[in-house]
Amino acid sequence: IDEVVFGCVGQYGLNPFLARMIGIKAGFAIKSTGQTVNRLCASGLQAMVTAAMTVDHEDAQICVAGGAENMSNFPYSISGARWGLRMGDHQIKDDLVTALSEPFSEVSTHIAITAENIAARYNISREEADQFALESQRRAKAAIDAGVFKEEILPVPVKIKGENILFDTDEHPRDTSMEKLGKLKTIVKKDGIVTAGNASGINDAAA
Repeated sequence: IDEVVFGCVGQYGLNPFLARMIGIKAGFAIKSTGQTVNRLCASGLQAMVTAAMTVDHEDAQICVAGGAENMSNFPYSISGARWGLRMGDHQIKDDLVTALSEPFSEVSTHIAITAENIAARYNISREEADQFALESQRRAKAAIDAGVFKEEILPVPVKIKGENILFDTDEHPRDTSMEKLGKLKTIVKKDGIVTAGNASGINDAAA
């Protein structure tokens, strides 16, 4: 293996140089290189493109590419705390919300607001969004129950509440219904369509 390329948005804490850490912990040669790329939701795809270009340009013969995200461990931050804080209140920022927002407007726009804007532009109703979400959940659950992804998943031992568990199944798909989805409150607009049931989830994963 000549190089490891991994996509990751939340390069915080234990993940400041994720690709290099993966290469070393996987037992690849110390002379191999690594780079971590960030193109937000397309970071994993960008890692594959970058790895392919690296091989195509003959800068490497073999690359390992992938993506990983640890959304549950995105930190909260206090700007200026490193150098000491003066008396008074100080704001704690949620870096996960920052990562899910675009910074170019006068008022930062959360990704859920973007989804609402797209729904309004293309006349997507709450019922249509819920129907699409329900079918997506149904297909995912059916595939999991049929063992479609078993050969693609590497079981990971984890300890939860003192109990050792072999983690080998995607937790995100839910056994839901149109009735349950319809009862969920919208996230950003009272008369909007985006809810926790039809929006992308907060997940940890690697591929």
